[in-house]
Amino acid sequence: IGAKGVTLLFASSFMGSPSSMFGHTLLRFDSNRPPLLSYAVNFAAQVSTDDTLTFPIKGLTGQYAGGFSVMPYYQKLREYQHIEKREIWEYNLALTESEIETLVLHIWELK
Repeated sequence: IGAKGVTLLFASSFMGSPSSMFGHTLLRFDSNRPPLLSYAVNFAAQVSTDDTLTFPIKGLTGQYAGGFSVMPYYQKLREYQHIEKREIWEYNLALTESEIETLVLHIWELK
């Protein structure tokens, strides 16, 4: 990934989807490339059905398995800003090179 920095991103709530009513956080690994071409790491519930009756209960009680996905940041940005019209808040994390490397390796290990 060539990460030189890490940015915590918060996408505001989206009332059109029950899973997004509280917002969403993800990480962007910044490098020498423009931010849009950096990689984003997303952690989300893996939902296999559209059972709207039990979805909130299972989601709030942690009954869905979670999983990581790594994708170009512009893909997540397109989903959040252009499709769902959500605001994105960016917070640069003050991590050392060693901490960034450990984070990248840990996410690789979990994936």
